[in-house]
Amino acid sequence: MSAADISKGLTKYRHSPAADIKSAQAVFVLISRFKTDTEADPEQQAVYPVLIQTAQPSEKLSHVQWIDFRKGIRNLDAIAQLLPQPENMLAALGVRPTNGAQVITPGIITTMINFLLIIIIMGIGSLATYPIELLGSNLMDILGQNMVSIAGIIFQQALCMALAGVLIYFMVKALIGRQGWLASIPAFLMAQGILFLLFGWQTYQVALMDDLFQSNGIVSKAVFAGVPFMFYGVGLFFVNLFALFRFGDIRRWFPAKAKG
Repeated sequence: MSAADISKGLTKYRHSPAADIKSAQAVFVLISRFKTDTEADPEQQAVYPVLIQTAQPSEKLSHVQWIDFRKGIRNLDAIAQLLPQPENMLAALGVRPTNGAQVITPGIITTMINFLLIIIIMGIGSLATYPIELLGSNLMDILGQNMVSIAGIIFQQALCMALAGVLIYFMVKALIGRQGWLASIPAFLMAQGILFLLFGWQTYQVALMDDLFQSNGIVSKAVFAGVPFMFYGVGLFFVNLFALFRFGDIRRWFPAKAKG
């Protein structure tokens, strides 16, 4: 969301931009964690806070009805058409300010967050059950002669999962907070690629373990350790496909310049 998006929607219905904020008859204030106040005077002008991210408006704006755009731009045409009738506009679209405790994000951002959380839960679960699966494949029969190799493989799997968990933590934090080193589209895409490599390396370690079992004449019955990689690959395709249709919401959600 940007001021240009609102300006474009309003000028479409022949609303002219003011020369400065003090001469404006109506002022739309974008509220986010980066900005919660305005120079406009709600006592002298029609001021409409537009919530684009969960945040607490300033005291001056705390009693003014705001328009909720946290899920993305919606009803902008209706706003433009009803602007000459502010009472009707607020009756149809206005929301009373709350304490801002509930975090609300655009649908595509919520989908990305849920996908990442499901992936890391699935990854931790598969890693926790992996030793049990190996024991069910007669691990103890080959452990004595291959202890170093087995320990190395399990260690690399755990390391991949730990790195993936840390990366997902910062990815989710960037999606919710709209700030940090991952709060930009190129950086976030790069993080998705790194996750793919980490899960791929973990699955490669599973293949090495299977080969180790087979070299000792045993067929490994471990199957769940490779599931996160397959689920992530398929899920990433569909999530990014959905993102293409909601690219405008993503572009407006990430700040133009990531803030540390």
